[in-house]
Parts: sequence; structure tokens; C-alpha cells
Amino acid sequence: MIQKPKFATEAEEADWYPAHPEYFEELFAHAKAEGRLVRGPIVKRSDMTVPITLRLSHGDLAKAREQAEKRGISRQTYLTMLLHEALAQAK
Repeated sequence: MIQKPKFATEAEEADWYPAHPEYFEELFAHAKAEGRLVRGPIVKRSDMTVPITLRLSHGDLAKAREQAEKRGISRQTYLTMLLHEALAQAK
């Protein structure tokens, strides 16, 4: 099995995965051999999340879009990630 190294930075990690597609090929081969590959989500989204409406300024939305694009993720995923991190830090 290909060993994933410890990464010093998030950027280093982001660069490693595309350069090592064989890592994922091995993961999928092992999952298939163990009968763990399935189609569709394991848990229904409706069981995990609740849709909300949130008003944001045009400027904040533009910043979120730009920062999400730099990370290669969707704006919604990025905003959810930011909220999750903020909630985890707030005590």
C-alpha cells in the first residue's frame, strides 16, 4: 500500500494528491476487494443537513467565492467549512 506522507502545509498536501493517482487506485481496489464500494451516498443528505437561508453582503459573497476557487472547492462548501471552524473555536 502506498504510504501517504505527513504534510507540512495544506498546499503541500493539495499538490501531493493529483501527483499520486495510484494512491486512490489502490484505495478503490482494496475497497472493491472488501465489498465496500457502493453507488450513491451512504447517508442521505436530508439526514445529515438542514437547508437554511442566509443573507450576505455582495462583498462577503465575492470574497467567499474567490477564496473557495483558490482552494478548488464550491462556495457553499467553503462557507460551511468556515462556519464549522468558527463554531468549534467559540466556547
